[in-house]
Amino acid sequence: MIELGVLLLFYSFLFTIGMLKKNHGIVDIGWGLGFVLLAWTSLLSHSHLSNENMLLTLLITLWGGRLAYHIWERHRGKPEDFRYQNMRKKWGNHPVIGAILQVYLLQMFLMVVIAIPFLYANNMRSLEVTLLYGVGLFIWIVGFYFESSSDASLRRFKQNPQNKGKIMTGGLYRYSRHPNYFGEALMWWGIFLMTLQGPWAVVGIISPITITYLLRYVSGVPLLEAHYKDNKLYQAYAEKTSIFIPKKPRS
Repeated sequence: MIELGVLLLFYSFLFTIGMLKKNHGIVDIGWGLGFVLLAWTSLLSHSHLSNENMLLTLLITLWGGRLAYHIWERHRGKPEDFRYQNMRKKWGNHPVIGAILQVYLLQMFLMVVIAIPFLYANNMRSLEVTLLYGVGLFIWIVGFYFESSSDASLRRFKQNPQNKGKIMTGGLYRYSRHPNYFGEALMWWGIFLMTLQGPWAVVGIISPITITYLLRYVSGVPLLEAHYKDNKLYQAYAEKTSIFIPKKPRS
């Protein structure tokens, strides 16, 4: 598949930048952009695809582009993220091999797994407007609202010097401690439903299951929860606020 070749070149470029700058946080910016690259490569490689395939690609572009810009803006001018600093300590005398295996190749593999629904759709068939396509589109819109709105509100909160040392508890954060991660997971469930056409499309369920598991139990929620484990304000907030799925706050 041409998509894999393009993705390998893209991650080779990210690896080079990360090594030169001694900052592997560049891979976080590449996360959203990699999906955009995969989506457009697979779409443009097949001229017979429908407007529904085009819409799906535009949705992925909107999500990936916004996320990449958000992460770039958040980390601009700051040192390497603590996650990669901790990894460096474990790599010891093998920083290059460690970075290739644990950062770049691992993320590339996960990206391909998560991209299965739209790769299948763009390579195997033209999508049509069905009930599941419409339901998936609605779910995607809700998820995009959760992720983009919570990211924007948290950014404004942190930019206000009066909030230094405080915890964001308003807006969507009143109902979930991680509404942005919930929103991202929801979008991939929407994409899966939009592409659930054809005899083998159900295999794509591995995509939303994988991203939901990663965000909730591996790379998203657990890392931030551990980061704030000694913060009394955050722990008080956690006692009454759902960790992932939005719910009414506990009294």
